[in-house]
Amino acid sequence: MQRSLGLASAILATILGPATLPAQDPGRTMVGVQDLSWSADGRRLYFSAMRVKPDFSDYAPDKWAVYAYDLESNNVSLIAAAAFSVHASPVSDRIIVGRLVSGNRDLFLLDATGAEIARLTSDPAEDFAAAWSPDGRQIAFNSKRNGHSELFLASSDGSGARRLVDAGAERSLNPAWSPDGQVIAYFREKGDGRDQIHIVRPDGSGDRVVTSDTFNNVFPGWTPAGRIIYGRGLRGRPTLAHIIDIDGTGASQLLGIGSFFVRYSPDGRRIAWLEEHPEAEGIRVVVGDTAGRVIATVSLEKVGRAASTPMDRLASLVGQWDVEFDARSGPNEAFTPLRTQSTISPLLGGAFLQETVTMPVPGGARIDLIGLWSYDRFRSVYRFAWLDNTYALFDVHEGNFDGHALVVSNLRTRTTLLAGNREIFSRMIWSELNAHAFRVESLASTDGGASWFTQVRGRYSRRGPAPQPPRAGH
Repeated sequence: MQRSLGLASAILATILGPATLPAQDPGRTMVGVQDLSWSADGRRLYFSAMRVKPDFSDYAPDKWAVYAYDLESNNVSLIAAAAFSVHASPVSDRIIVGRLVSGNRDLFLLDATGAEIARLTSDPAEDFAAAWSPDGRQIAFNSKRNGHSELFLASSDGSGARRLVDAGAERSLNPAWSPDGQVIAYFREKGDGRDQIHIVRPDGSGDRVVTSDTFNNVFPGWTPAGRIIYGRGLRGRPTLAHIIDIDGTGASQLLGIGSFFVRYSPDGRRIAWLEEHPEAEGIRVVVGDTAGRVIATVSLEKVGRAASTPMDRLASLVGQWDVEFDARSGPNEAFTPLRTQSTISPLLGGAFLQETVTMPVPGGARIDLIGLWSYDRFRSVYRFAWLDNTYALFDVHEGNFDGHALVVSNLRTRTTLLAGNREIFSRMIWSELNAHAFRVESLASTDGGASWFTQVRGRYSRRGPAPQPPRAGH
């Protein structure tokens, strides 16, 4: 599989084949999907996807993002931006993603809403495509620590990483644990367009090839009964889902499904797969039963779509929230946990958002706060203002999005709090914005912004269902 433009081009150009790429319409885009993983309860389907021009001229690694499809609501939500791979825990509601940070991919543990729990790897080389063991205690993943992609194994917290397979110059990709945890399937790439499926034990022994033919065999997974499912094809021809025993016998097509990536649900009653479709702008996500009958086709309209207005980027903030704050007054003091609730509502037709929240403070006092967000389209800047009933300040902050976080401060507006002869500046950061949760951090500076310390940090968790946007047709 060639990767001259990164794995994105390999997936689309290899799976779809050059002859099937759409005509070069400058305004046309297509969706690439690389990964599928069922949540432990089978209610959500995670996938990584990006939107790109057919010739990949606008490809960038940070275009990849992780999304979740809720089977009950039929809604697709963004979980993690700049994230390439995803795998859901088989024993909890957590997921591991390969996230791009400062130009390098590392593995991060997130909760089901996309909130970061821990960073699992921080190696200078890329780490990605993690897969949990069935008991959730270990992860297998790809790493370029030795110059090219190899298979590594680590504890589920990222510790004790070690190389599992030494494949020489060949690349080992996309590990998948067997249901009993006895072996790990992966595919090995030699660069000749004839990748082959291998299996290896978790201790690194018993590495052997399962498929040994002239086809391109990629992205292995497992049936509940312990057979390997994979995509088999040739460049320029459709890739078909196949199934094979681990001893290399019994290879056959799987239900006539045209797909390079197939995953069974945890209860074994449903199948999800990725397939090329002329009306799907590239690759689409399909959910079916075990007979291959389609149950749902996932709308990918949201993938890679920019907000239509700057305030739309804040639309997920609207709603009622349970809030967990940690607060302190100085950099050398311990944080005090605070719990409260917040309501964020659109104002003046959505030109503003308004937050109302009551903050408990030590000693039993309470501060009533109103927050206002807006966007100045003449100066291309977001504004946030705090109003409170204690200091009677109208504290205005200005700023913009830094990647996927909104960062504002009152350094320019100088609507600061005075403590004696000192001005206390503040900086506000909203991050990990999604329909279910987000984080906020308030930093303070007493030296004109030369240095900052975290004064308040908080996590907002939605109370009740998220507002549902109109659904795009399938």
